[in-house]
Amino acid sequence: MKQSQWTIAVIVLAALVFVVTFAMNYIGGGRPPSGQKGPVEGEDDGLKALVFAQDNFRQEGEEKVPGYADFWFTNPNDKEVTLGLDKGNCRCTSVEVFLLPETRRPSVPIVGPTIAGAVCPGNPATAFQALFGLTVVPLAVAHLQEQISGDELVRPSGYGSTTVPASAVGWVRLNWHGERAGPHNHGVKLLQGLKLLKLDAGTLLHTGVRYSPKIGFGVLREEHLKGKGRTRNIIVWSSTRRQLHLEQEESSPSDPVKVGEPERLSVSEIERLQERHDALSKDDPAFFGRILCAYRIPVTLLAESSNGTPFDLGSFQRRIPIKCKELPDPERAVLVTGWLRGIVEIGSDEGTGSEIDFGTFASESGATRRITLYTEDPDLTLDFDSKRTPAFLKAVVTRQKKDGETGQSWTLEARVVSGESPGRFPLRENGTEDSAIYLIARFKDKTAKAPRHLRIPARGTPLGF
Repeated sequence: MKQSQWTIAVIVLAALVFVVTFAMNYIGGGRPPSGQKGPVEGEDDGLKALVFAQDNFRQEGEEKVPGYADFWFTNPNDKEVTLGLDKGNCRCTSVEVFLLPETRRPSVPIVGPTIAGAVCPGNPATAFQALFGLTVVPLAVAHLQEQISGDELVRPSGYGSTTVPASAVGWVRLNWHGERAGPHNHGVKLLQGLKLLKLDAGTLLHTGVRYSPKIGFGVLREEHLKGKGRTRNIIVWSSTRRQLHLEQEESSPSDPVKVGEPERLSVSEIERLQERHDALSKDDPAFFGRILCAYRIPVTLLAESSNGTPFDLGSFQRRIPIKCKELPDPERAVLVTGWLRGIVEIGSDEGTGSEIDFGTFASESGATRRITLYTEDPDLTLDFDSKRTPAFLKAVVTRQKKDGETGQSWTLEARVVSGESPGRFPLRENGTEDSAIYLIARFKDKTAKAPRHLRIPARGTPLGF
């Protein structure tokens, strides 16, 4: 044979090997590699498909906690069938098949195939009732499942299969690893001969401790805080746990914001809260889900603290940590906000309202804004508090004039120091959450009234920082 003929023969052989390999991998249905035990296919044996009480349901779970869903079934045939795995649609899913011993099977006629695909809640007792016509409680079903070993269909060596005896009762269990909060779909496709059986479990995973990240008191006047003050409740709840051990640190004696002890809500209160959340969840998914337990944490604003420190004027905000003994998280907190109007009122010469908005500016150039401050006290003095104000913010307070005999005004010129801003503010991630200009208001009679602090929030977006 000539050299050219040998070359052509090698090329043809290589092409043939490629075609065969391609056909085996992409046309052959994805069979398990050689040496791995896979589901038995072949001709349709004429047997009925396994009857499942439900083939899909929705349930709720907790993030980062392994979970599972049980799909109860019965074999309506008088012959055994082989059940294998086709494929799963989630890499975190494993599949097991459990068979109930004859001594634990219910002694009632099994409902016919019309039950297959019935929509039932993700409750094993409900599924058991649908399949066998028996009313049981979840604990009874759990007792039936005790000390029974399953046959896993996904093994280190590859795909596996199991035999389901005639008239057998059992369940297919889909397992998944702990995942982040949010919706997840855990599904699997099983093969019974040539019959494809699909099982789906949609799971909504929640954090173990849930709460609204912010509550606002709105605009208040000083007289609103006198006496018992003004109180609002932080509501903490769980969709996965029936009890939470919440802890609360004692408030500082110099802080006029008092945080009370957590108090568990009653059953009727939880029912009303659930109704409210159901209504809110139509527009805000943060409220979606069941409520198994809930607590209130009272937050009270007082005119002054226990040691006589008065409440700051202007904008206020406090981060209230939500501490749970069994689920620690240092980042879990509720931001309490509001505005207290008092001896000094805030106006604006540049349309910025009750805050200083620097807008977008070049970091290397900085930015400047002006606002006007008013008071009815003709003898009040107002000074910039550099100790409480962030270093990248500066301010100059200039007295303008007295308004007759009853008041006066000042111009506050605030600026962002050139090249000093750490980025967009306020932003917790870069340490500028408390971006504000602080001022000190001093009264003429210093022995009668303590100085008051005024907080004016500031925001801005530097470019090229």
